[in-house]
Amino acid sequence: MKSLTKTESAWKIIPGPVYEDAVYRSPLLLSVFEHELALIRGRVTPSICVVEVGCGTGKFCLTFADDARMTVGVDVSRHFLDLLMKHSSPARRLFAVEGNAANLREVLADDRRLDSDYHESPKLFACVMNTLGIMPEQSRREVVREMCASLSPDDSLLLTVFNREFFGQAVREFYAAHPELCGVIEPGDVDSAKAELHVRSTGYFSHWFSEAELSELVTSTGLKRIHISTEGPGLHLTSGPMFQNIE
Repeated sequence: MKSLTKTESAWKIIPGPVYEDAVYRSPLLLSVFEHELALIRGRVTPSICVVEVGCGTGKFCLTFADDARMTVGVDVSRHFLDLLMKHSSPARRLFAVEGNAANLREVLADDRRLDSDYHESPKLFACVMNTLGIMPEQSRREVVREMCASLSPDDSLLLTVFNREFFGQAVREFYAAHPELCGVIEPGDVDSAKAELHVRSTGYFSHWFSEAELSELVTSTGLKRIHISTEGPGLHLTSGPMFQNIE
């Protein structure tokens, strides 16, 4: 298993309630979450397994835990996974898997709780709310490569990242307003040309994407049939049979 980078380690220790309060009470970012749900709502059936990569506290995957055949949340943070499981019940087939998604196939294959229901079912692999953007570039490429390599012809993919066209607005209205999340932003922490925030005092990092960058990130793995939609500050990439009617 690969060791975590400094940035990934910093992200790992952000308290879950701090993250949720900041992100899901932000009008700017809440609109991204709501559109993610709208893309999936009605498409998750009792035959589908939902696998959320970088699930955090599980706001996304928990939404569909009662609809899916099985729900799997993968994260490097035991803290976040413990919060996820607090929302579980015996009636739900909900599994928290601790591991580095740069080794996603190995992490999932090694978990013996994932039985034939998992292995024989079509899956939705999802990585949402700009989880890819808090990773260093090499790590995000490894994670996307692992996700795409995990896809069978029956599986589908959803990636949601933040649109770089809204980066300046987010720095002013979101990041600067939430030092409890990322730390106090100092001169030099914002790179507008790269659409990146790197708060050096805390290690907090966030990269925002162009549509072309997101497309290249996925098609470089060999996956060609993709669709990207934009909705406010969100870029949503979909692929696979679950989304076949999306133009």
